[in-house]
Amino acid sequence: MDQTKIDLSHQSQTAHEFGVSYFLALDIPALVADAIEDRVQSIAREVGDGLYVQPARSLHITALDFIDPIIDPQKFGYASKAELWAKIGPQCQAAIERALKNVTPFTITFDELRVYDAAVILAGHDDGQLEKIRHSISQEIAGLQLPRTKQPPQIIHTTVARYTRVMPLQPVRELAAAEPLEFKLQVTALHLRNQLKANMLEYTDLKVYDLK
Repeated sequence: MDQTKIDLSHQSQTAHEFGVSYFLALDIPALVADAIEDRVQSIAREVGDGLYVQPARSLHITALDFIDPIIDPQKFGYASKAELWAKIGPQCQAAIERALKNVTPFTITFDELRVYDAAVILAGHDDGQLEKIRHSISQEIAGLQLPRTKQPPQIIHTTVARYTRVMPLQPVRELAAAEPLEFKLQVTALHLRNQLKANMLEYTDLKVYDLK
């Protein structure tokens, strides 16, 4: 039987600065994020204990990670992720600026709630703009990142729920299928962020890149 996997952030971690990251993200408007959280909370109530719903304020779309939440900087000779960012940050920011130079606002359509063994996500699609941004930046910064850094997602999505215990997947799939979600996101800016606590529960915006 298909079963869920407990999310790493809900287990004890020994990695130094687990959860801290530097990444490029797209925001979801507060009214839309609130509606998503409410809808997923209704699924969680039916599931019972075991489904952690992402708070509306934490919902986002990851473009790509520069320093990911799981990697341990001390294993590569850095006292902290901030120390590593001080070294590679200026080049990463230059790569972002070049990638976004000619990008105009674009639309992402979210229309599919997908249930996986690791998480529940809301998936979307655009006309290829986000993949072009990811590819452009990734090509430039590949040599700057630590080995085994998390690679950019292959899809456009926002994670809406994670699992805190092992349980059958099928009931979650059935409940999600009965709770359709659809909205259009007009992307007018991207955010360079320093996440301080896993799952975007605490973060700082380092820079906002407005699309012209």
